[in-house]
Amino acid sequence: MTEKAKNLLCNDPAAFKRDYGDYYVTGYEMGASLSIELRSKSLTESKEEAVSAAIEASWSGFGATVEGAASFKDTLAESTTLTSSNARVVMEGNDKGKTVESMDVDHAEKELVNFAKIGKNGKELTAVLVNYDTHRDWIETKSDPKC
Repeated sequence: MTEKAKNLLCNDPAAFKRDYGDYYVTGYEMGASLSIELRSKSLTESKEEAVSAAIEASWSGFGATVEGAASFKDTLAESTTLTSSNARVVMEGNDKGKTVESMDVDHAEKELVNFAKIGKNGKELTAVLVNYDTHRDWIETKSDPKC
């Protein structure tokens, strides 16, 4: 903590809380996330479950390789019950920052493959907050008999 902050804490704790709050940022959790929501129109409801299961199977285990994406597009193309499909893609923690886009399935698949390349290191997703009353300077200042 700065000397100014310590003096404020010692002389006017309410003003310290007003100016600095209850928590300070001690670090960041790094990461990256990708969420793809697919919307499809089906000709029949009875075959909808079979198509859903095939799509889920084609994308399961994707994290291990980017080749898994090709089977997803093929699964949709082979379906005789789907009339149209589109995707909503939410990416966070990559070089693009947080983005939300609507696109066709082909484009979503390309984003998925690209994300596997650019999302490896991640970015700051969340701040790690710690209560001031555990900070070494807080404890020293509050235990100083002059305060």
